[in-house]
Amino acid sequence: MKLNTARIVNSAVVLLLVTFLSACTPQAMQKPDSGYSFQTSVDNNVLPQEVGQVLTDNSQDLSLAIPSGMFQGKNLMANATYFAASGRSCRKVVISDNLSQRHYLACTVKDSRWELIPVTL
Repeated sequence: MKLNTARIVNSAVVLLLVTFLSACTPQAMQKPDSGYSFQTSVDNNVLPQEVGQVLTDNSQDLSLAIPSGMFQGKNLMANATYFAASGRSCRKVVISDNLSQRHYLACTVKDSRWELIPVTL
């Protein structure tokens, strides 16, 4: 029996690619009706609707004062929007006041709503 090295190498490469691609499948892409409730876990980290609308309408760098919610009165600085591997629009965000500065990743949830994900530097 003759061993075909090229066929073994090709099979190994295909197996590695399939494993890698299946590991990179985003969990956020699940159907909302599947029983998985993504929205309830992020309600505390969702920016106010008016701030979300500004982030949705303006995809470039911007700075604004947050008018309501848990970050009321703080400044928000956002980098340009990019399309993330999760399939959502995201942008780097810094929320600051006179005493502190916190870094977040803001990503769309739905209908101009943006979720804040804390970033550890």
